[in-house]
Amino acid sequence: MTDLHIYNARFVDTNIKKYYPHIDLSTLEFYEGFLKKCWTEKYSFPKTYKIEISMDHSEILNTEGKRLCCFIKPFEKYKNLEFEKIFGFTNNCEDYDENKIVAIEYTSDNIDDIKIY
Repeated sequence: MTDLHIYNARFVDTNIKKYYPHIDLSTLEFYEGFLKKCWTEKYSFPKTYKIEISMDHSEILNTEGKRLCCFIKPFEKYKNLEFEKIFGFTNNCEDYDENKIVAIEYTSDNIDDIKIY
């Protein structure tokens, strides 16, 4: 199982095909893991979500020059604002889709803020 610890990152939940036109998303291999996300203080206790993670194509650049860390998709539904924000779901996950794929990208100032174990 993989743990993904994030303090600061860019979550691309819409237009993935626009930013990664050269990747066939249907060919990604996903593995169970946990996303641990801190929104406020870097060393605060993170919230943990069970997700699926794909490291396929990690470290490539998107059409805007942002470096990809990995792709994630939900494993189970969490009805809270943080989870909904990460995956771009509406209030109470009314539009929950277990196949929704989100790209997690590094930004120029957060390379040390994403750790994969």
